[in-house]
Amino acid sequence: MRGFEEENSQRDEDSEPPTFVSELTCIADRGEKYRGNFSTTWSGKTCQKWSAQMPYRHDFTPENYPCGGLEENYCRNPNNEMKPWCFTTDPKTPWEFCNVPICEDSGRTEENSFSFLGLREMV
Repeated sequence: MRGFEEENSQRDEDSEPPTFVSELTCIADRGEKYRGNFSTTWSGKTCQKWSAQMPYRHDFTPENYPCGGLEENYCRNPNNEMKPWCFTTDPKTPWEFCNVPICEDSGRTEENSFSFLGLREMV
């Protein structure tokens, strides 16, 4: 099962339970479950609070996406984009992807993520 690791397939009384790898500090797949506190975009712009409507008006509010983790101004992926993103506070840039680290066991790397997005030159 994804998210669980077990050192030994043999279980006994003295063995530790499997370790759950959550998406609190890194992303797997597209990062839909990421709930960490990154709040800047890949270019260093500050994220706008999800509950705010300035400088950008949007429908991605905590009320509209109650399971989206849209807290504060943290990078999230409520709409299944390629990776977590946010609206920015920059009046010239409505939104950008965030550079949330990729979980080691996900099989995904930053390089192949950017390549998939057509942003290979940023790596």
